[in-house]
Amino acid sequence: MAENGGDGHVYVLNNDLSGSNSITAFSREEDGSLTLLGTTSIGGLGSLAAFGLINAGTQGSLILTHDEGTRLFAVDAGSDQISVVDVHNGHLSPSGVFSSGGAGPVSLSYRDGLLYVLNAANASTKAANVAGFHVDDEGTLHPIAGATRPLSAPNPNPAQVLIDPSGHFLLVTEKNTNPSVGAVPFGMAFNPASPRHELIVADAAGGPSGTGAATAYRLAHGNVQLINGPVPDFQIAPCWMVTRGRA
Repeated sequence: MAENGGDGHVYVLNNDLSGSNSITAFSREEDGSLTLLGTTSIGGLGSLAAFGLINAGTQGSLILTHDEGTRLFAVDAGSDQISVVDVHNGHLSPSGVFSSGGAGPVSLSYRDGLLYVLNAANASTKAANVAGFHVDDEGTLHPIAGATRPLSAPNPNPAQVLIDPSGHFLLVTEKNTNPSVGAVPFGMAFNPASPRHELIVADAAGGPSGTGAATAYRLAHGNVQLINGPVPDFQIAPCWMVTRGRA
């Protein structure tokens, strides 16, 4: 997780399997070089199994926000918790650790004081869900009534949760149930330069002979509509997706 701009900071969630989970911070210079600032304990516990053993991995396990000050949200997949960390010029101050509202949190999405958590439940007998929280000025998470919802199946091996640019819809990619045009939808991102809410999704096995691809969609009134794709990248298992619009 990196801040925008030519220089700034880079943050790494370590997913510690024992003791306390932690985040390592680096200072980033304009030429891209990194200098270690240190590692901060954030509470909670990491996990490997919670991220899924088949088609493993997720996007959005550590996210950075800038409204009401700079803040990190991190999943503690092994203890079913979310850590909230305040950021001051690259230096981290843990604010609190809170229940994720489900089992095995793997992905987060934030907008205007609202945080949504994707609980994959990959290493649990519980069912996967999304859970919503209001974040107050101190960084405390408050569950939102009616904002915890199941996914399309009890254990669909989901990869990412994402709030759309309008703030009205919540999207989740599910790798096992494959509710998409491309195969094994993984990471996704909206095109920030498009007024039409264009969404690009990485298909981990959507190309020829199971190679990777990307598919473009449009979100219209809550309906996901195909623009084009899957467009093969002729590589293996593309997972993470980042978009950057032109001015």
